[in-house]
Amino acid sequence: MFLCSVCGKLFSYKRNLTRHTKICNADQIKNATPQTGVNDSAGPSKHTCEKCLKSFNRKDNLKQHRRICKGAINVNLPETKNLETVSLKRTSSPTNINQAESESSVPKRARLGFNNEHLVMQEEGVYLVNTSYKNRIATYRLLSKKDPISVNDFLANLREKIISLVRCQIERFGNVKVGMELFGRFLLQTKEVQETKSFGSRFREASQGTDLEELFDQFTTIIKRRFQEFNEKDSGWTLQQLLHVDVRVNKINPLKASSYIPLPKEIEAKRAVLNIQNTDQKCFVWSVLAAFHPVPRTQNANRVQNYQSFEQELDVSGIDFPISLKQVSKFEQLNNISINVYGLEKGYKHDRNIIEVVGPLYFTRSHKADRHVNLLLISDDSGNNHYCLIRNMSRLISQQLSGKQHSKFLCDGCLVYFSSDIKLENHQKYDCGHVVVETPSDNLKKNKYGENIPENILKFTNFERKLKVPFVVYADFETILEPIQTEQNELDPEISYTVKTHQHVPYSFAYYINSILIILSRFSRLLEDLMHIKFS
Repeated sequence: MFLCSVCGKLFSYKRNLTRHTKICNADQIKNATPQTGVNDSAGPSKHTCEKCLKSFNRKDNLKQHRRICKGAINVNLPETKNLETVSLKRTSSPTNINQAESESSVPKRARLGFNNEHLVMQEEGVYLVNTSYKNRIATYRLLSKKDPISVNDFLANLREKIISLVRCQIERFGNVKVGMELFGRFLLQTKEVQETKSFGSRFREASQGTDLEELFDQFTTIIKRRFQEFNEKDSGWTLQQLLHVDVRVNKINPLKASSYIPLPKEIEAKRAVLNIQNTDQKCFVWSVLAAFHPVPRTQNANRVQNYQSFEQELDVSGIDFPISLKQVSKFEQLNNISINVYGLEKGYKHDRNIIEVVGPLYFTRSHKADRHVNLLLISDDSGNNHYCLIRNMSRLISQQLSGKQHSKFLCDGCLVYFSSDIKLENHQKYDCGHVVVETPSDNLKKNKYGENIPENILKFTNFERKLKVPFVVYADFETILEPIQTEQNELDPEISYTVKTHQHVPYSFAYYINSILIILSRFSRLLEDLMHIKFS
């Protein structure tokens, strides 16, 4: 270990100590008092960029900066670290009001809690709190020029800045997750304590096709609801001041497919999948066009040039490329097409490695028999994905479904397979999409008497069709409970048992006859005999 004689810091390598000593000695000289006679300008030489006038302590850092420097400083991008550096301290523990300084004598930034962590101002009222992974995960803090006490007014003042910030991140990263959190200072008058509390929302995905105005309204609705729920708890906290809004932006890489990836040898040998060799990010579009404009395999069907002339047939407005699985439903609606997307999975079966078709990863909600496309989503070890067209589903999955060398015909609407194409046609014609179960709703309908009744309530109305019986007898028997004496032997708690304490003793019965017959002689005599029965 190598020790710095100035600050006492330890280093594992001497080269790191040498580099640290230059900076550490410079800081000591800079902080020296005027009485020492040391020149305050002394220190390591600064290396300055000629384009943006940004300075570096090391020459190699300047060289690396020159490669990406464009001269002008763009205050809208997260990597801008210019203009002004301020400090932040989030109030996380209660503060006693009697011990706090008077806000009238403290600058506004200090009253908002800016004390420790370094922030970089992006533009007026927008600060970069923290960042990681080259700004792919970043938190921005937005301050309002005014100090409204209403949550609606506070968020409305920051509306344009928040939407502009999110739009800038989308243009830079493509797909992001955005979250918003409102901070405010609250006062508990009973204990004379104040705390900073926050009300946030969950992360939402945003891309080029996202309506940012609607996204901001969703965040605002959630924050206002949680703020109102907090006030309705009767906790005694009173809002003193709304401080700021934190916007968290995370770059995401959704499951997408782009340029060409070779098929696995096992799948390619089946000659059931068309893999288009594209160099752009439109493999999804080319695969769909190949389904509606088939080209024989012998005429280089895997070339993009065969389908470029038909590209205008598809409407891709508002869809980002490469297309993710979440955007397939939107593509279906724009083009009146139904699509199922399947995937591949590696496995081990019968002492050998196999590749099986799994899915569907995406299953259409509105099957269209005349405009349906089956796609296969494949990937490589680098995490890249690629869409291919399934031309012959039977050839692709037959061996996987059964060991017999017979074709299997899969219904795209319900994923049921059949042994012949005739059975599949009959199923699609009479069963799939035709036989459905509908449960009654609460809609009103008229019965036979013209009355409006809910259709989900069943009532018997055909009283005239009831079968009449000659008579009905209603009988009831009564008993009394008499205690009984039992021997209280020692019982084993490990064995279940029942203790008898009372017994039912019948003492009377009653009956009522309802009959449409006039003479019931035989039945009456039978009942008279029953009256003389004695119960013991």
